Amino acid sequence: MIQRSYGFQFWRYVIVCAATLVASATPQPQATTGPAAGARQPESALAPVSDRPGLPRVLLIGDSISVGYTLPVRDRLKTVANVHRVLENCGPTTKGLEHIDEWLGEGRWDVIHFNWGLHDLKQLQPGRRQVSLDAYEANLKRLVTRLKQTGATLIWATTTPVPEGAAQREPADVPRYNEAALRIMRENNIVVNDLYAFALPRLAEIQLPRNVHYTPEGYEKLAGPVIETIRKALDQRRAAGVLTANSGSAATAQHDVYETEFHSNREYANPAIEVELTVVFTSASGKVTRRWGFWDGGDVWRVRFSPDEVGQWTWESRCSDEKNRGLHGQRGSFKCVEYAGKNSLFVRGPLKLSANRRYLVHSDGTPFFWLADTAWNGVLKAKAAHWDKYLATRRSQGFTAVQFVATQWRFYDRELAYTEKDDIRINPEFFKRLDAKVKAINDAGLVASPVMMWAVSGKDPGHELSEQDAIWLGRYMVARWGAHNILWMLAGDGVYLEKRAERWRKIGGAVFGDQPTRPATMHPLGFQWIAEEFGREPWYSIIGYQSAHREKKVAWLVQGPPATDWREPPTLPVINLEPNYEAILAYDTNRPFDALAVRRALYRSLLVSPTAGVTYGHHGIWYWTEKPELPLTLEKAGIALPWDQAIDSEGARSVKHLARLFHSVNWWTLVPDPALVANQPTDPMSFAPAARSEDGSLALIYLPQGGDIELNAGDLKTDLDIRWFNPSIGKYFPAGKVPSDSLKMQPPDDGDWLLVIGG
Repeated sequence: MIQRSYGFQFWRYVIVCAATLVASATPQPQATTGPAAGARQPESALAPVSDRPGLPRVLLIGDSISVGYTLPVRDRLKTVANVHRVLENCGPTTKGLEHIDEWLGEGRWDVIHFNWGLHDLKQLQPGRRQVSLDAYEANLKRLVTRLKQTGATLIWATTTPVPEGAAQREPADVPRYNEAALRIMRENNIVVNDLYAFALPRLAEIQLPRNVHYTPEGYEKLAGPVIETIRKALDQRRAAGVLTANSGSAATAQHDVYETEFHSNREYANPAIEVELTVVFTSASGKVTRRWGFWDGGDVWRVRFSPDEVGQWTWESRCSDEKNRGLHGQRGSFKCVEYAGKNSLFVRGPLKLSANRRYLVHSDGTPFFWLADTAWNGVLKAKAAHWDKYLATRRSQGFTAVQFVATQWRFYDRELAYTEKDDIRINPEFFKRLDAKVKAINDAGLVASPVMMWAVSGKDPGHELSEQDAIWLGRYMVARWGAHNILWMLAGDGVYLEKRAERWRKIGGAVFGDQPTRPATMHPLGFQWIAEEFGREPWYSIIGYQSAHREKKVAWLVQGPPATDWREPPTLPVINLEPNYEAILAYDTNRPFDALAVRRALYRSLLVSPTAGVTYGHHGIWYWTEKPELPLTLEKAGIALPWDQAIDSEGARSVKHLARLFHSVNWWTLVPDPALVANQPTDPMSFAPAARSEDGSLALIYLPQGGDIELNAGDLKTDLDIRWFNPSIGKYFPAGKVPSDSLKMQPPDDGDWLLVIGG
């Protein structure tokens, strides 16, 4: 037999726990701002705590068992969360119903870890429990309903064991009360921390003899699973971007995302369609902004909003079903502060059109150079750690945006964003899985550009959905992700002409409205020019096109609509959203596109239209595979490399050099001027796209395959520096000064070169 010596600390816990049990046996009013009068408590377990800025908030609700593990939980989570607890023993469920509102207070909670049970099953007289099992179950249902209204992640702790010989309680009652509680938790999808199962095999070493309480070491042990479940819940909320460190009671930075949660008190067969939730936000200056809320599964609804003014904001919810008091008439507020970090997206704000409507700018007017990567399957397929590495790498290479597909399509056959194509049923679990990766794009300093519905054929959403169902799906995504720094692509790779164009104009108008908060465009099939069809739509912000994956069809790019029709109204940025991908097999020659072919497509695209940006792609990145693989339904494209082998390709390094070049000059002043090249070749393959600023202080000329060039300098300022830029290695070579008339020049070799004049 082992004799245990507990010392002073042991007797301190015995006195504390006995005191809290006695105090809770007879109901009495208790203040939540301090310990119960007359009860001896641990030094700080029942004392109020002050929140440390930037940390999420956790609340512990429970009886003296939870009092016992409060201090170790608080200590071991001190750098992770602000751990509060109700400042008294919470007793039975009857006491909980009486005091729950005051215990919850006015603050916003991220996680609430709660339990009732030991006091409910306590027998004040032999055979007469303080709260019967039926009453306990009914009370607990009401308490869970109230706790869910907080928007916190709820964790239910099962009631811990009663040992043989313990006063006023029977060991067999605990499993019965626990089973009743577990039924409620299962019905409400609430996380369970099974402290009963954890403690039962350890009672001899952690529990006091014939007593429901625990030794100091025992409370340290019980704290372990409490901490583990709280940490996991916080990690999940952090991944979803809904911690109070970024919203709720804590301040939200300007241009960041504020989120709040609602709980419907009515059930609907198809919630995302049957009910419309709108939240009206009002700034301190009186500016009013309306945002859609979205259904997030079960009875949960959310709204996300990006404040553009510093100061106090208030909001009020409005529901199409005014009888739903969980969604209608809710009110709240939050404080918006200036962003203190270095991420340019939050410093400068979301994208909009420039004053001359030729390029994109941030909301503060700073020009934004569109340099996107094509990761169509990245958000759908990438592992979280791989996605983070990818984003960091692309950011270091100078990319500014990521294009991805946001719903199922012909190259992704796993989880579905929706079911029932004729009466759409949106699957919130699909979008929950994508949330963190969409947010991560902005966190990496990159604009997110989702294709909402691929629209080629078969089961592509843009092809199979009815017009109305496509509208519902599009509006759902706008509500869910529209607070991020986004450029929407309503549909991908479809034919958007004549009757099909009319269909998509209607869908776009219903999804984005007349005053969209984020720019949007269409991603058409290769060699389609749709400016005439969409250019006057209020939501259509970019003339996007695709020069596609044919090696010999260069004339369409350098002599066709991108090079000529930009002069026609409407005036909008012109951007090649899909040039040939590096390493994919050309559809017309069956040869892989190398880095040179990639550079040719990029520089041609940037200079044949007013410079606004361009998109790059790699065969191993768009499809996103972890092993060499033929893409689904596209065997003719050839084997795709694993993403981690493709990410640092020669073409990607060329993009890095391109980014450095364009960020070193006032690229937004460039307008095509092919007449700068007096001996302009007639062969499209040799055509030298050229652009200059209106004042003649800057000009760029791209030579796709070397050769002599005769510079027509009549519209350029004289005495400007001329440099040759090698786009494959990113180096400059001096080439003299601009003359008053013309100048014959020859690049250093027969590779591709860029002539940089001024800048």
